[in-house]
Amino acid sequence: MPPQNFSILLKNKVLTIDFFFVICVSCSWVFALAVKKWMSTSLFLTAAIALLILAKNKKTIPFGQKYGVQKELLWSSIALASPLLAIMLGQLFRQDFYASGYDSSFRFFLTLPILYLMVRNKINTVNYFEYAIPVALFSSLISLLIKPNPFFLASDRMSTYFVDPILFGSMCLTLALMSLMSINLYKNDNSLFKLLKIAGFLIGIYLSIISGSRTGWLAIPIVLLLGVYIKFNKSNFFIALTALIIFITALLFIPIVQQRINIAINEVIGYQWSDLNPDTSLGLRISFIRLGLFLFSNNFFVGTIRNFQ
Repeated sequence: MPPQNFSILLKNKVLTIDFFFVICVSCSWVFALAVKKWMSTSLFLTAAIALLILAKNKKTIPFGQKYGVQKELLWSSIALASPLLAIMLGQLFRQDFYASGYDSSFRFFLTLPILYLMVRNKINTVNYFEYAIPVALFSSLISLLIKPNPFFLASDRMSTYFVDPILFGSMCLTLALMSLMSINLYKNDNSLFKLLKIAGFLIGIYLSIISGSRTGWLAIPIVLLLGVYIKFNKSNFFIALTALIIFITALLFIPIVQQRINIAINEVIGYQWSDLNPDTSLGLRISFIRLGLFLFSNNFFVGTIRNFQ
């Protein structure tokens, strides 16, 4: 079976449950950072549709040799199911049971039927996401303009009305880099799609900066350098590299970027290793790492009960 795409489905007028599955997968990111609970609703709906399709023909779950991905799919399945299993075993050994502990891990587990159906039907998700991702960044910008959400009172850190700025900034940055790297991914994009993807990249960088989230900022030069190396031939490489260096240097002169970098340096230098520390962004992260190492060294197999003091 060849990889499915919209053009084939629409040409054959196949408005079946398989078609709606592809629609759900393709649109999962469109309003992920703009509409509250969009991603959760999309995940549950897509997983339910995938289960229905797989249940119609149980023999076609893609673990046969003809799919050519048996080992990779098996390891992927173990990886996606392992957080749920780890929490179950930890609670069992501690005899400390609570449903809220399964919230995140169950979402990873729900992606299994989606993964199986995409492999079985050879659905090329990248073919859809390369256009959905810049649209998602546009929708995030519109949501932010309509309903701005300063994270702290009198703070310049911004995000959409329901997303933590740390998550918002890191996700916008990730989507921005993906949008840029998707240019001419499978074929030469026309001018309109190139403009869409470049605009998505610039919007994502802008949203990441105004969020004040430093998470992932160091990835910008690394990913862009790799992209330039992969996408440009030798004759254009140095031109593209020069433009990249100018772009990264310009980012460093943006006031909010300078401010956040200076704050990070001061937080690391001022951290007290043998005394109480004020609640700062990097200070808390260092404390969390130390606390995690302490708890792991005390009981690395089953974890610690919730009322640990």
